[in-house]
Amino acid sequence: MSKPVVNRLASQLRGRAVLIRVDVATSTGLALAQMYNVRATPTLLVFDGQGEVVFVHVGIPDARAVAKVVEGLGAE
Repeated sequence: MSKPVVNRLASQLRGRAVLIRVDVATSTGLALAQMYNVRATPTLLVFDGQGEVVFVHVGIPDARAVAKVVEGLGAE
């Protein structure tokens, strides 16, 4: 259910942000989930240019809210 939303979001943000999917069933994905305290899927993290988490959303992402956060990062 969330995959089409995330696909649409990736298309909308193309050229302004990079969307990376991580499979928490892999050892790398599990390590990343632990590092960022991800407790449920889907979880969306938005990072700024310095690698700091600036937005977290658990559940199906709201594309408008994510786009607004990304636009705000461009203003820095």
